[in-house]
Amino acid sequence: MAKGYRPIERDQVFLLPPNLRDWLPPEHRVWFVLDIVDQLDLSALHAVSKRGGVGRAGYHPDVLLAVLIYAYMHGQLSSRGIERACTSDVAYMVACGRDVPDHTVIARFRQVHQVALKDLFGQVLAICVKAGMGRFGVVAIDGTKIAGNASMRANRKFSRLKEKAAEVLERSAAVDAAEDIRHGEKGTGLDLLPLWSDAQARPELISDTLAEISDTDEDPTGSDATDTDDDTDHHSGQRPPDEAHSTSSTEIAVPASPTEAAGVAGTSSTEVALLASAQVAASSTEVALVAGTSSTEIAVRPSAPVAVSARAARFAADKDARVLAAFHSVAAQEAARDAAVRAPRVVKALARVARAHDRLARIRAKLEAYHQRTAQRIAAGGQRRRHVPVEEQSQVLLAKKKLADAEQHLVWAQASGRPPGKQIDPMGNLTDPDSRKMRCSGGGYQQGYNAQLAVTNDHLILATSISQSPGDQTSGIPMINEAVAAVEKLAAATGLPAPEIGMLVLDAGYCSIETINAAGPDRLIATWQSKATTPEPGQPPDTTRRTQEPSPVIKKMTERLAEPANKALYKRRGATVEPVNAHLKDGRGLRQFSRRGLAAVESELSMAAWVTNLTRLHHHLNPEPAT
Repeated sequence: MAKGYRPIERDQVFLLPPNLRDWLPPEHRVWFVLDIVDQLDLSALHAVSKRGGVGRAGYHPDVLLAVLIYAYMHGQLSSRGIERACTSDVAYMVACGRDVPDHTVIARFRQVHQVALKDLFGQVLAICVKAGMGRFGVVAIDGTKIAGNASMRANRKFSRLKEKAAEVLERSAAVDAAEDIRHGEKGTGLDLLPLWSDAQARPELISDTLAEISDTDEDPTGSDATDTDDDTDHHSGQRPPDEAHSTSSTEIAVPASPTEAAGVAGTSSTEVALLASAQVAASSTEVALVAGTSSTEIAVRPSAPVAVSARAARFAADKDARVLAAFHSVAAQEAARDAAVRAPRVVKALARVARAHDRLARIRAKLEAYHQRTAQRIAAGGQRRRHVPVEEQSQVLLAKKKLADAEQHLVWAQASGRPPGKQIDPMGNLTDPDSRKMRCSGGGYQQGYNAQLAVTNDHLILATSISQSPGDQTSGIPMINEAVAAVEKLAAATGLPAPEIGMLVLDAGYCSIETINAAGPDRLIATWQSKATTPEPGQPPDTTRRTQEPSPVIKKMTERLAEPANKALYKRRGATVEPVNAHLKDGRGLRQFSRRGLAAVESELSMAAWVTNLTRLHHHLNPEPAT
């Protein structure tokens, strides 16, 4: 019988087994990861990895991949955290073979191999299917918001980004023009002067220059007598007038304003405009054309005692690059949206114009027939009535107004994908130009991406994608196509009969006529009508919901969802895809992307998804005993 606590012996000397295989039990997860890495085709990683050459040998890609997989399985996404774990955690030591990689090596590995890491999704999915996973009777599609590595304070309106981008391009063009003035259109700034371009005369010019330098060294003042005034100025710390306008070659910049350039005699208005528009971040120095000089000579003078540092110049260049990246990202998204939305809007607008023309023609024909009958009665001696021309009739005027409205609507549809009343000024981010401001389901906003998942009935991730749209409606058809393509690739990779998707289930965020009618497997999509509840007896109806009559397509989908069998199928949606969203965010720790850019984020999501599939495979092969 114990009479005290267990003894504490921190100074006990012992050695780990010399064989790494003895460090951990055979059923440990790290051995499963190493076996999986041995089965994967990693030729894409080896194709760009360092082998031989100058410098130290590079890390083996298989080792780095095994470390990353094991880290992702345990929710460790930080490269520094992985490096620390490789020095203290026995499982990480086994994965890296006790050759601890630096955190920069891990981060650079994810960056350089982002395409190859994304493409491993198909191989892992095929391994899971071969192991008996993948029930495709019900496939659920859902989106979840994941924060990006960006700040919402760095958001700018598209109109402002457009102005800033125009200023950046204008400055760049002006700098090019100023360099053309100085060096010529084909000059690079490194060309020799025409006098020094002659190879035969160059040695004599060099000799003469060296002789002049020698003479200057013997008499630095250039005169036989010493000027006492200059000497006084030198000792008093004041610079002579000529010296005050000298500068080093690192202090070259453009005029701070058109007024400064215009104040220099001999400067034309064109040159002033070019130099003024070429203003850059180094505003403490200026470039101006000096009176009496040729068009290819530029004098340089500082307008402030301290020149802008190279660091500030790099910061300004980086800021300009971020502005251009944000502008092009938003412009590309808006152009893609307009291309997808404008075409159906134009078709509807053309049909509206055609209907307005037909209505006006029918009204004119009806009124003209009426006037002919009236003229016949007057000719027969009937009662004379006041005659109103057809084009002045109220019905014709109203039909003309509707035709004008339809034609104006057509002009708007051809110009933009959004109606005039719904025109917005989208936001672009300077930190991560591809990220967007999105509303969260629990309230509030976050700067990030909309991650889309297609999940089988046994929680196997079938396909992933990243959307920049806060809503899910535009992602319905692309995700259906991704799921179908993944099933077809599985058949080619495994050699097994192609599995068939029985039913696709999507929530009301994907509901649209186009998604319902799109080609592909059968689907159940929740509608706003299916979410409506019947009021209790004696209770007033809910007036906050939509009351307009739905289209026949949506009405038919609502009727299908009311069937008991389909209602039971749709109930599986939440239990199928929502737990996988939690696996990604809590199990893998992917609540925020660590990298920036759409391609980098897609790679990060894809890797987290196929590592989640590997975790499911490990549980599938090693089921926990029933309790």
